[in-house]
Amino acid sequence: MVRSEVNINMAERFPHWPAGDVALATKLFFEILSEALIEEQRIELRGFGTFEVRKRSAKTARNPRTRKQVEVGVRGRVHFRAGRNMRKVVDASKSKFPIKKIKETRPSREEA
Repeated sequence: MVRSEVNINMAERFPHWPAGDVALATKLFFEILSEALIEEQRIELRGFGTFEVRKRSAKTARNPRTRKQVEVGVRGRVHFRAGRNMRKVVDASKSKFPIKKIKETRPSREEA
């Protein structure tokens, strides 16, 4: 789902809100979340999940094109952990819509 689809869903649920207000509300919501993550705050949305920034330590990596070693500094990444209610909803939907395994089209290593 993309932001425009969120706006459409919000507009359907709040038909008395002008479309501009719906778009502004979703934009502000994501801006507030982004600003909190930039400040390395933990965001907890009860029943949905938590977002937090976790640090990746500095390391020596390799540029795949030139094969030269490159130093990569400490970086942050956003980690999401689903809340209990969200996990229950997703797990319940798996029983309604089971995930089908895709058959492998390439021969396995043993067959080749």
